[in-house]
Amino acid sequence: MKRLLAVVPMIFVVACASTYQPPKAIAPESSLLFQNSKIAVFKAAQQVLIAEGYQITNANEASGTISTARRALQLTPEQADCGSCSHGLKYVEDKRASIWVGLAVIVEEGKLTVKANIQGEYKETGITFPCVSRGSLEKSLMEKIMMAASSK
Repeated sequence: MKRLLAVVPMIFVVACASTYQPPKAIAPESSLLFQNSKIAVFKAAQQVLIAEGYQITNANEASGTISTARRALQLTPEQADCGSCSHGLKYVEDKRASIWVGLAVIVEEGKLTVKANIQGEYKETGITFPCVSRGSLEKSLMEKIMMAASSK
């Protein structure tokens, strides 16, 4: 009986992984126009990313680009589409999956762009799957960056 109880969850994981339905969402463009100086927005972006718990892996003030390492986040279906099993379980809601988010921030003269790179991973099998941001992560981050840039 104990063996049967141990095998049933594995069958579900393998069955779910083998009936993968890819994300249907299309990532929206996440850009914002601003009037502040490019340098003020760039510095604010760095501060906000660090305050939000991201590790900055690359920051180039001349090109206006910032990249972060991926970090595990608990996301909702409203924030990301990670696909689902054919029987309807959304991967983003599955407690057996980890969702990793890395960010790219581009600060141009008068324009701020944030792009989330989201990937899921099944903890038991190590199988990875792509996720598509629905834009709320980027929008929230851009609002925080602009607030920080305005307070300087």
